[in-house]
Amino acid sequence: MGQIQLGDVEVTIKEEEARADVEIWNYVLGYVEIAVVKCAVELGISDIIENYGSPMPLSELATALRCEPSRLHRIMRIMVHYRIFKQEPINQYTVGFSSTPLSRRLIKGGENPWLLSYCSCTALLA
Repeated sequence: MGQIQLGDVEVTIKEEEARADVEIWNYVLGYVEIAVVKCAVELGISDIIENYGSPMPLSELATALRCEPSRLHRIMRIMVHYRIFKQEPINQYTVGFSSTPLSRRLIKGGENPWLLSYCSCTALLA
């Protein structure tokens, strides 16, 4: 008792419950990835950072987007975590954000216009 058979592997009920916890949190929080990409597309973050040409400080990005830096910082932290952008040191005290292959796919007028229209579809977040 306390174990179930999954193919050739025995899994304890406790392990199965732990996996279920992880899986349900992935479902519950899964919208965050979609919302972050949608945000990047709608604000044009990829375009601005790509056109900047070098790691862009948060303060300059916030000014270009007319966003509050603290809120933008939270969004950028998530996008760095998902490797949509990368964070690089500019000097001893400042970091900047630069493009990645993922972020280049979000550039307006880029190679994947269908992707951008899909990301901006309001039905995704309805």
